Amino acid sequence: MPHLEDEQEMSRVVARTFEERCRRCSSIFPLTTQYWNKDNSRDSGWSNICKTCRAEERRVKEGQEILDKVAQLEAHGIAILGMELEQSNDPCPHVSALYQDVMTIFNGPMGFAKHLYAQYLGTPLGSANRFRILKMITDMARQVSEDGKATMDLDRMTDAELEAELERLAFRRAQQNAKDAKIKDAAS
Repeated sequence: MPHLEDEQEMSRVVARTFEERCRRCSSIFPLTTQYWNKDNSRDSGWSNICKTCRAEERRVKEGQEILDKVAQLEAHGIAILGMELEQSNDPCPHVSALYQDVMTIFNGPMGFAKHLYAQYLGTPLGSANRFRILKMITDMARQVSEDGKATMDLDRMTDAELEAELERLAFRRAQQNAKDAKIKDAAS
């Protein structure tokens, strides 16, 4: 009998020698290509992360790459919005009244922004709904700015913001004066 027990112990030792614990999930699997990728940089010649966990890492990385690309596209869209807001002068008073009513319903701009942000986060990346939300924000911001209703109370502005606003207004006034002068010269 002692001989049989020694053989069983030897089998257990050999089995443990040909198994690996995953560094991620702590599961133990046989050292086979079914569970592990080869990794010549390690002494064992096998990866220390099982194939299942490695596949999950790849999915997460690909998802992050998609999020990064969407963030890049959204930043580009916001930059375009900023440029359009600076170039537009088409007033539409009824839109600003609607904007004020919407803000009241949502308990002010911050309440509306929180609700819209929650809706945005609840939509799948790259979905048509996410695109519609961004388009709506862009259109609304452009129109409200064009109406001259997108203002901030002076007591909420920092000195730098106030200075930037004064410079922007002076620049717009200079542009309008130059445009008026061209029209006057063309009429003469």
